[in-house]
Amino acid sequence: MDLMRQWRFWLYCLAAAFGGISSYIPHSFLPHRAETEAGIDKELAAYLISIMGFANLAGRLMSSLISDQRWLNRMIVYCCCCFVAGLSTTFSIFATHYYTFAIYAAVYGFSGGFIIALQSVVLTDIVGLEKLTAAFGLLLLLEGACVFVGPPMAGSLTDYFDGDYTWAFVVTGILMSLAGVSLLVVPVVNFVVAKKSKALKVMVVT
Repeated sequence: MDLMRQWRFWLYCLAAAFGGISSYIPHSFLPHRAETEAGIDKELAAYLISIMGFANLAGRLMSSLISDQRWLNRMIVYCCCCFVAGLSTTFSIFATHYYTFAIYAAVYGFSGGFIIALQSVVLTDIVGLEKLTAAFGLLLLLEGACVFVGPPMAGSLTDYFDGDYTWAFVVTGILMSLAGVSLLVVPVVNFVVAKKSKALKVMVVT
């Protein structure tokens, strides 16, 4: 019951819902989009998923190297990576050549690696280690349900616009960006509360 009263946890769930809906859409549609919109060979377009995968691995490894640094706010890094993934997805609609699709795949994969690696760490920072098991179970249940929504939604948008992937990727990017922006409220509130608390201590001392 204590977990249900934590607004920070529910805000994280909202961010995870946005991320769950949007995260697998590029994996599902990017190769076919590269074929139809840029005339890229089918076999070459398939390598975009490999580029995304290798970049994802690099992002996870990089995350493990820097996430334990005390000077680093892991939640802000998580929010920034969501925003980068969303922004790159939105601007990927301007990709016209294979190298631009490859750059997008690398950026999205790398930022996605950070997001996945930091997910449980950020959740621990929000709810504490003692509530992590219950919180992580609820979070995965929510994300699992949202994952089923994303690709069909993007497919419906693409069909509605006669095979044009533009709006599918724009909506995906907006949702991923919202995941980062909505969770950014938590460190901002923490900073304001800490500053007010410090000011009160100074007033008491004086």
